[in-house]
Amino acid sequence: MVDNPKKRIIGLNVVRVIAAIGTFLYHTYHNFDCRYGRLDYVISQSTFYMTTFFVLSGFVIYYTYYDKPFFSDSKYIFIYIKKRFMAVFPEYFLIYTVLYYIFRNNSSLKYDIVAFPFQLTLTYGFEFYGHIINWGAWFFSLIFMCYFIAPYFINMINSMDNKLILLSAFMCMLFVSCGPYLQVMIYANFFMRFYEFYIGMVLAWLYLSKKESFTRHLNEAWKMLTVIVLYIVAFVAIYFMQIIIEQKGLNHTFLSPLNIIMVSGIVYMAAKCEGKLAEAINNNYVISVLSKYSLEIYGGTFFSSYIYATWFVGKYSGAGLVALAFFFKCDMYRVFGSV
Repeated sequence: MVDNPKKRIIGLNVVRVIAAIGTFLYHTYHNFDCRYGRLDYVISQSTFYMTTFFVLSGFVIYYTYYDKPFFSDSKYIFIYIKKRFMAVFPEYFLIYTVLYYIFRNNSSLKYDIVAFPFQLTLTYGFEFYGHIINWGAWFFSLIFMCYFIAPYFINMINSMDNKLILLSAFMCMLFVSCGPYLQVMIYANFFMRFYEFYIGMVLAWLYLSKKESFTRHLNEAWKMLTVIVLYIVAFVAIYFMQIIIEQKGLNHTFLSPLNIIMVSGIVYMAAKCEGKLAEAINNNYVISVLSKYSLEIYGGTFFSSYIYATWFVGKYSGAGLVALAFFFKCDMYRVFGSV
């Protein structure tokens, strides 16, 4: 068992913001046909931003709950599941209701009877019947299922020896990297997202256990510079590799090997950024607000993309659609700010 006093990791906030903005821009690109010049090759790589979110979520969940006795005192696990469920369900249910009304003609009573139990319990990721009303539901479903299985992962990590923990993380990275090349659909695949979530948990274990020594010799400025360099390397590599995979007729998931490696390095090094400089950046109003409501940004991005693509795509274009989507999500932040 690792031993470290709890503290808030402010270095991760900027990572949350970049991933949330990237997801937002991807949906303006994908659903609204907005174009950003050469940046399209980076913005269209939504796999990078979603991988960031799942790895980051795994990191935060392990860091927050690693010392809780989930399997020796049942009250902890019930409180945890209730809290995680209520963090996701209110926003999901409201927007799901809106989408169901909009796309109700695409459904039938037979489909609804099969799909509703899955959709209303956030287990949509396990529903294979082909229900097509709620496209964005996979995100809410998979993040909740990651939360649901997290106590088991925590117990497993805390029970294994160090080498086995690192080996298990390496195997997860291998599965995520090889998935697209084995013709496995990984984007909304709960197994692949579980692997990414678990990798984030192992990164938090490594952060807490203090078993690596490389970053001990770096001051705060060098750690932040390392994060910046990792982002630059990631985006430059994505730019050129996205051009290549598009020329070959492949989709964005084929960059999964690059994404999981770069995201792991970014999340870990960002967590190490602690000090006055990190606090100054985190205290910026825009960074603090966007970080606080990062889950709402993801949810709002998914659902508002489909709503606006349905209602406004023929009336507005470019910046108009981006602005409409942005203001819609601002309203959602007001509604769900207390969640």
